[in-house]
Amino acid sequence: MTLFDKAKSIKITKSCQNCGKEFTPDKRNVNRGWGLCCDKSCAATYKNKLSRMSGRELTKEVRDMRLSQLGI
Repeated sequence: MTLFDKAKSIKITKSCQNCGKEFTPDKRNVNRGWGLCCDKSCAATYKNKLSRMSGRELTKEVRDMRLSQLGI
């Protein structure tokens, strides 16, 4: 098994930023910085929630999102 095959076989489980449901995003999307929500409707709801936040709330949400991506 080559290194490329091993990298393809790794499955990542994340929790949705909007609803909290566990899901397995596509590895390519995770590498792009996407794969935050379980489906398109959750992604749209999450984007609308972010657009209605004040500057301070948005800063906290972005910080929490980055920490969750790191697994902290």
